[in-house]
Amino acid sequence: RYYKVGTVRPTGEIPLKYVSDVKKDGFRFKVTTGNRKFDFKCFSEKDCDDWVNNISAELKTVRIETPPRGKFWKLEIKDARLNDLRTITYKEVLRNVTTGDILLF
Repeated sequence: RYYKVGTVRPTGEIPLKYVSDVKKDGFRFKVTTGNRKFDFKCFSEKDCDDWVNNISAELKTVRIETPPRGKFWKLEIKDARLNDLRTITYKEVLRNVTTGDILLF
């Protein structure tokens, strides 16, 4: 799980069908959906490479759609505690999910 700096709960999810581009910048990568860009920070450059390479590969199999208007990514999860949240590597995602069709943050 990923949480926005300054909050204690996950803040959203991005269906890959709305992602038009993903670019790496050092330990960070940016995911583009329509006119909006989301910035993600990784612990290492290799971890960042894994995320970018694998998201890019998945995008080749997804039919891209225009994102809906508004804050489509917003996710409300109540009663989450900071110590319940953590970042997750791409390899952990592969071990834990089977569809690979959303990006949680």
